[in-house]
Amino acid sequence: MSVSVIGQEAGIEHGTMKGVGQHKYRKVPATQECGCRQALSDYRAERKAASPRKPRPASSTSKAWNGGMTGATPVLPPRPLTGECSVPGCGVGTADTGRPGPDMVTVTVPGSREAPRWYCPGWCAVYGQALAEIRAIPELESG
Repeated sequence: MSVSVIGQEAGIEHGTMKGVGQHKYRKVPATQECGCRQALSDYRAERKAASPRKPRPASSTSKAWNGGMTGATPVLPPRPLTGECSVPGCGVGTADTGRPGPDMVTVTVPGSREAPRWYCPGWCAVYGQALAEIRAIPELESG
């Protein structure tokens, strides 16, 4: 005839992971006083620190959405903004003068608060287009 240890606290190695297992098997609740809860939390903290979390593989839906690309987006270095353009007539309003130069382009956005302007081709024209588009966004009424 065997004697069951279920429900018996006697013989549990308190304060150790073995004691945590004995508590589970015997169905005896672990308490703060016996030290088994602290042993379990210490064990979990050690395991978490020892094995850094690995990134999850991308799901098939995210791969489809991103065109098969996975991983972090590469960080692009910031581009410095240049102060003034060296091309004469760049940024001049179209109402102020005729075409200032042969390669100049005009930037006009309907509904923009920014007046149409002449820009040199390249970054100045891109900057002028962005500025005109931003100023075409309706202002929010403060209230």
